[in-house]
Amino acid sequence: MKASTQDFRCVGVMDLSMTVTREQELWALALWVEREHADDGEKFIAERVLLFDAEGNIDGRQLWMGVARRFARLRMAATRNAN
Repeated sequence: MKASTQDFRCVGVMDLSMTVTREQELWALALWVEREHADDGEKFIAERVLLFDAEGNIDGRQLWMGVARRFARLRMAATRNAN
């Protein structure tokens, strides 16, 4: 029996046409900051905010302010779960 092309499709591979929402992007960045910077995450985010602010890049500043809010929520949740 000859296999059809459908038999070789990848199962579980992300569909590259999937759209990522801004909310998902912000949470992904907050999680990345948590993983890469941990306790220094707030400082890292603040540096990004100040950099974009100094450049007059309102969109960049708003993006990192959104990341800051989500990062704070992550940290609060971690603190609650630790107790």
